[in-house]
Amino acid sequence: MGGQWRHADGLSYGGIAPSWSRKVLSDVLTSHLSGAARIAIVDFHTGLGPHGYAEPIIHRRRDDPGFVRTRSWIGAAATSLYGGSSVSADGLNAIQAMFPKAAVDAVALE
Repeated sequence: MGGQWRHADGLSYGGIAPSWSRKVLSDVLTSHLSGAARIAIVDFHTGLGPHGYAEPIIHRRRDDPGFVRTRSWIGAAATSLYGGSSVSADGLNAIQAMFPKAAVDAVALE
């Protein structure tokens, strides 16, 4: 999944600017959540990992207090995006960065 910003013909190429859908999502999230103290995000995906299994992936390092907080409600099967235990690539950190004053728990089900 590496190289998404350099190789236009690569898997999951990210482009050179935010897409229309990214701008709309950002607008919707900020208009509804800008004053929130706590935010929980569950991002549903398909295609990676074993058939019929949804891997819960937390987009924080295991030593981050946010990882422990998120794992407490998503369950012990959750993995970290970092450290090689997950099949996913980064995707939710941008949303977490949009709300620096909130406790943001983001999980991808891959």
